[in-house]
Amino acid sequence: MDDWLSFARERVVGSRGLLASRPDWSSQFKPDHALITRLDLVIEPKLCECTLLRYPDHGVLDEEFGARRTGFIGAFGVLGAALSGYLLAKVIDVWGWNGFFLALSIPPCCRTLLLPLLGQRKHLAQRVAGPDEA
Repeated sequence: MDDWLSFARERVVGSRGLLASRPDWSSQFKPDHALITRLDLVIEPKLCECTLLRYPDHGVLDEEFGARRTGFIGAFGVLGAALSGYLLAKVIDVWGWNGFFLALSIPPCCRTLLLPLLGQRKHLAQRVAGPDEA
């Protein structure tokens, strides 16, 4: 944990110099109407590059340029994060924070309701196969 914290502090110090050297703070809108500055486009790739150099086994999901070095298994995490982030953002847009917390409570409730059925699977298999075959 200390290594990650020191790495983050190093990146902050490195970004300060970049911020001071760039007087161009202009911004534009992305296709999804989110605001992005030119500085975002400069700093983000540098942060990702430094992260991948320091932690070569890690994958990076950056906002503007997508995933890097996630591999096959990591792709599912990236896809899940992207989809859940979009869906939860839509829930917040439509129903606000109350809808967000309600959406987060639905999976545990479904699990609680389905858990007894999963526990009965073994008993159902024994009834179908007979007590000696199961």
